[in-house]
Amino acid sequence: MKIETKVTPWLTFTTQAKEAAEFYTSVIPDSQILSIQNNPATSGVLVVNFVLGGLPVCALNAGQDFGFSNAFSFSVACDDQDEIDTLRISAH
Repeated sequence: MKIETKVTPWLTFTTQAKEAAEFYTSVIPDSQILSIQNNPATSGVLVVNFVLGGLPVCALNAGQDFGFSNAFSFSVACDDQDEIDTLRISAH
């Protein structure tokens, strides 16, 4: 499944990123896990890339408990430094 977007939301977990992705993709149609990246230091899951209802999402095992909050993160894919600089200037 190829997704055409530059913005990807990130979800942070202590250690449950894979389990969360498996659950979300099991209940939301048009969803699937795309890849699982392991932490080379621990061999445990570090990042899970998946699609929820056509939306790309990444789940990160941060390894520490931040507690529940309303915070979330976005990743923005850029083609080059000029695009990054444009976004940086626009955000100010």
